[in-house]
Amino acid sequence: MSNKIIDNTKGRELVNIIKQELKKSKEAKFAVGYFFLSGFNLVKDDFPQNNQHIPFLKIVMGNETTYPTKEELVEGFRLRELLKQKMLEELQKIKDKEDVKKRIKELKELIAKKVIDVKLFDKSRLHAKLYLFLTRPEEKIESPGLAIVGSSNFTAEGLTTNKELNVLLTSREDVVYLNDWFDKLWEEAIDFNGDLLKVIEWSGILSKTKSKYPPIGAYLDPITLFKYLVYQWFGDRILKLTKKDLLLEFQMVGVLNAAEKINKYDGVIIADSVGLGKSFIASALIEEFLNRKHKNWIVKEKEEIGVLLILPPSVIPQWEELLFLGGATKPFFDGYSFVKVKDTNND
Repeated sequence: MSNKIIDNTKGRELVNIIKQELKKSKEAKFAVGYFFLSGFNLVKDDFPQNNQHIPFLKIVMGNETTYPTKEELVEGFRLRELLKQKMLEELQKIKDKEDVKKRIKELKELIAKKVIDVKLFDKSRLHAKLYLFLTRPEEKIESPGLAIVGSSNFTAEGLTTNKELNVLLTSREDVVYLNDWFDKLWEEAIDFNGDLLKVIEWSGILSKTKSKYPPIGAYLDPITLFKYLVYQWFGDRILKLTKKDLLLEFQMVGVLNAAEKINKYDGVIIADSVGLGKSFIASALIEEFLNRKHKNWIVKEKEEIGVLLILPPSVIPQWEELLFLGGATKPFFDGYSFVKVKDTNND
């Protein structure tokens, strides 16, 4: 059985290899898709005693999250701020896990002492997972160390329980190439140490008293935020209106505003500019009226109701098309009639 495959099966957990190799290395370099603070599985005992190389462990992290890519971020909201927000949310969910708090405390100390140096790669998405251990960085003939390349992110699950597939590389050619690859990545990345220390402080996870900083709410990308607002605004109307695919979002807001005015004043004038869909808004209001959506509009529950449309002849075809949804055999609501008026301006 190959001893070069690390897949988190029993006896082949990546975390054990990392801890073992760190203790005998002179330098270590990690490139990971994302750095989950709550999944930081190392403590100061895993690092070699009396290490002379500062920093000992270099970590380059990327943005492998469910958040938008850099290109999708709104201007002025940098990836750095987005990841700080993500980490704050993560730490604030941790309550009474003393082992996690211990690791976070030691991570803070290791960063403060410059044993660990963390950078953020924000040029593009970083999907690589590299764990590089240099036991003899000065070696000119044999391999200077070993590298692990594969699928495991630097998370508790990625290092211990997830179904992962990583391979251990020991040849000089591979290790030297990966070391050069990491060094180039390191040069392109930006410092993230100060941000990490601020996130840990702001989270209050290490404070014995209540944090002086208020809890930070969860970040919502613009699309998710809009979905929440639509649900809040439109309630059970949203599925019906979306199914018809008649109204744009701003028109649906117009329907709600108009319905509110009708309920309060028993009437409303829709006076939007040309081309903004006054007819669509009006037809949605008519449907709400006929479906008895608003009790203030109906005197008696069983009373028969109808709608009178008074239209210039020139717009009747438009309303017929609207009511019949472009050729349907039945209108999407019943109980309407047309009253033609003299069209003096052909308008």
